[in-house]
Amino acid sequence: MNADEFKQRMAALEPKNKTPAPTYTWERHRQEIRSHCRRDDVMDFANWSTMRATMFVGNAPYIRDEFEALDASPLQWNDALREPRMGNPDPLPYAPHTSGNFVHQAYHLMRFWEATGLQIRDVGDVAEFGGGYGSLALIAQRLGHTGTWTFVDLPEMLLLLEFYLSNVGADMGRFRFELRLRKRAAYGLCVGLWSLSEAPLDDREAFVRNADAAAWLVSYQPRWHGVDNEEWFARLRARDDTMNWWDGKAVGGSVYLFGRRRDTA
Repeated sequence: MNADEFKQRMAALEPKNKTPAPTYTWERHRQEIRSHCRRDDVMDFANWSTMRATMFVGNAPYIRDEFEALDASPLQWNDALREPRMGNPDPLPYAPHTSGNFVHQAYHLMRFWEATGLQIRDVGDVAEFGGGYGSLALIAQRLGHTGTWTFVDLPEMLLLLEFYLSNVGADMGRFRFELRLRKRAAYGLCVGLWSLSEAPLDDREAFVRNADAAAWLVSYQPRWHGVDNEEWFARLRARDDTMNWWDGKAVGGSVYLFGRRRDTA
């Protein structure tokens, strides 16, 4: 997908609501992403204010710790961290071949492996709720993942995902772009990095109801807009008594939740 096609497909999305949605909600972010696409350079999307506010960590202090943890890991991350310049993300001053966002995504995969013993190349098909712009999936392909990767996201983000991934050498034949999981299916891994914890409850339930997951990679805030996420994710854990679960600390007081079915080879 080239830049012109991206802009045209974004402009054609429905509904075209002119009434501003409440701030700090994904309905508002959707409107702002459309506005950015209409008025700003789409090849510079990493510097759109809405993108920086919602999914770019930049050179945050904790990124140095995550980079050093990856560097010390027995797994090899260097090649996977070499980031395409698509979107113009800010390079790290101490590692100009990558960005804070790329490091952060790779770090999630390392923490998942440390907790569960599963490498991303071995998990089979993946369903990711809220895929950002596709950096986690791109890193996973570079690490040897060859299964199907299904993104479940908002229309604007699905277009951004397709735009980014189609311009960075990813294997597009392995991706699926969906507004929802249409029927119950088995996945080797389901991913929800802060996305499930920020979604309306009906959307969360629809995803987990149709995701027969052999493993989970999740991070969440304990509370979000009045929702008790600790209680909701406790119910997620209770859905499948064949799953082993591990908790871990994540940035900013958030929580990692890793799961692996006990019969997973």
